Amino acid sequence: MAKVLLLLANGFEEIEAVTVIDIVRRAEIQVTTASIDNELKVIGSHEIALEADTLLGTVYQNPFDMIVLPGGEPGTTHLQKDPLVKRVLQDQYQKNGHIAAICAAPRLCDEWGFLDKKKGTGHPSQTHI
Repeated sequence: MAKVLLLLANGFEEIEAVTVIDIVRRAEIQVTTASIDNELKVIGSHEIALEADTLLGTVYQNPFDMIVLPGGEPGTTHLQKDPLVKRVLQDQYQKNGHIAAICAAPRLCDEWGFLDKKKGTGHPSQTHI
């Protein structure tokens, strides 16, 4: 069974996280939600709280077929500033694993070199992608 890791940071865009979780689980693909903070409770950009399945620090070495980054602010900025997030994504990229980034989150892929010689799309405010 395929495995997906969806990272949650305070300030994430709720629809971009919940929709992915819902659709992927309906496809009978295992989704693990991981908080990048030290708490399972994560608050979205519109004050909706989700409880992550686990903390990133407990699963970051596990293999995943895809890692998903929902956008939203300040969630994307929190992802960007977290060194473990960068490490996990670099490891995924180096092993040719899939990374999906939504809305503002593709800027991380661009900044960290995952889009070299590739096209990407993101929120219109991310004009450099």
